[in-house]
Amino acid sequence: MMKYDVVCDAFLDDLINAVNERLKKGWQLVGGIATMTHPPRYTVFYQAMVKENDSRKHLPKNSK
Repeated sequence: MMKYDVVCDAFLDDLINAVNERLKKGWQLVGGIATMTHPPRYTVFYQAMVKENDSRKHLPKNSK
């Protein structure tokens, strides 16, 4: 099963840092960066990401 999340931040540099941290932990990018601008000039940056769950965590102890 996949985990899906959207990382967001009002500052592009902070979004990049957060995304890089998740990439180090095995997350993968889904598409590119999206933005939403809220008047009068407030912008939020978004990046969708996915990560494969470790299916071994969900097995009963005696089924390994």
